[in-house]
Amino acid sequence: MTSNAQQTLLHKLNTRSATVAVIGLGYVGLPLAVAFAEKGFPVVGIEVDGRKVAAVQRGESYVQDIPSERLAALTNDERRTMEGHQPLAIGPRR
Repeated sequence: MTSNAQQTLLHKLNTRSATVAVIGLGYVGLPLAVAFAEKGFPVVGIEVDGRKVAAVQRGESYVQDIPSERLAALTNDERRTMEGHQPLAIGPRR
């Protein structure tokens, strides 16, 4: 038998309403965040490197496997407002 918490999580996963957090947006984290976002999940990336945060805020990729156009399609001005060591939202445009 599943608990209410398990049922809630399964529902959120099935409806793509569960927010995914990715800690570190390097060569593993950024593609992972993009993959979840492209599947329709809201994604919060947490990154301490201000240069990476600034690049994502501009919609510019620093990872070879992720073209900037692909990243920019998943971000918008409303979501690219946090700076520094703050969580950075990446996700499907709504």
